[in-house]
Amino acid sequence: MGTFQPAMAVRTNVAGANGAISDGFLLSAALAEARAAELLVEHVDIYDSGSIELVGDVAGTYTDSLRKHFLGLGWSLSMDATAAEDTDVTLSNVSNAYADVKVVRRALGISATQLLMMVDPTNFDPEVLAQTMVGSFRLGRMKALITTLQSLSGTTVDGTAYNDIDDLFTVIDAAAALGIDPGTPIYMLMHYAGQWARIRDSLRAEVGPLGLREDVKDLFSAGAFGATAELLRSVRVWTTARITAGASKYTGAWWVPGAIGYAIGSPRAVVTNALMRSPGVPMVVSWKDEPGSATIKIYGNGYDGSAVLRQYGGLFKGKE
Repeated sequence: MGTFQPAMAVRTNVAGANGAISDGFLLSAALAEARAAELLVEHVDIYDSGSIELVGDVAGTYTDSLRKHFLGLGWSLSMDATAAEDTDVTLSNVSNAYADVKVVRRALGISATQLLMMVDPTNFDPEVLAQTMVGSFRLGRMKALITTLQSLSGTTVDGTAYNDIDDLFTVIDAAAALGIDPGTPIYMLMHYAGQWARIRDSLRAEVGPLGLREDVKDLFSAGAFGATAELLRSVRVWTTARITAGASKYTGAWWVPGAIGYAIGSPRAVVTNALMRSPGVPMVVSWKDEPGSATIKIYGNGYDGSAVLRQYGGLFKGKE
């Protein structure tokens, strides 16, 4: 993508008596919307990591929910030898499970007086506004994802002590018990200071082969807030400060591909005096100029939702 040049004080004149919006202000709206779309693509977050399955886009489907079907015989059925050549086969039922993912609206509104925008245009240029809207959207869906993960059935780790490296091995064993292929990634989301920092402390005390692994050494330079870390080749950790503590425990979670899904709603392309929409991007930036109160109102709306598709995971708790 080309370099974005933020527009500084692009409004060429103030609204007249009829409330008309200047061409310069419309340009600012268009640039902010374009930059918001660009930021959603440029900045990789947990939704772009492959850990959460994109079920689809509700645009044009006449419904705000998408259904994911799972048709199969399960992993526990074995094709066994028959008692004799002509022995009838006992039939097994085919399962037809499904999960629904509902798209909801997330919104943020900002109000500023024309005087404030006049004397401090830097904080109201399209770049700043786009960063604000995208950051708000990502924060909102991260909080929603944490809520979704809490609906995973079963608690794999429910320690009364701080989390440590032994808890990670417990997760690996739990994934293996599900029949997960050893090479399949295991994803984890945990509280940065309350869980991940404790596991790193535990790793620092390890001696022997584990403490000599290169991927373990890399953890101490890759543990920045919100960043990912990869441990023991298959465990990929995401950290957040948004996990809250209940009963004196932080409740993180782990899952494997196919366990969690999300859907988006991307508006069709629209350009009007007060609305800019980019197709294929689950965000709308709207503008409203109110000359009667000399106020500019800016709205950001995002459309997405997440849900548990399969119970391929569990809760990961540790002392607060």
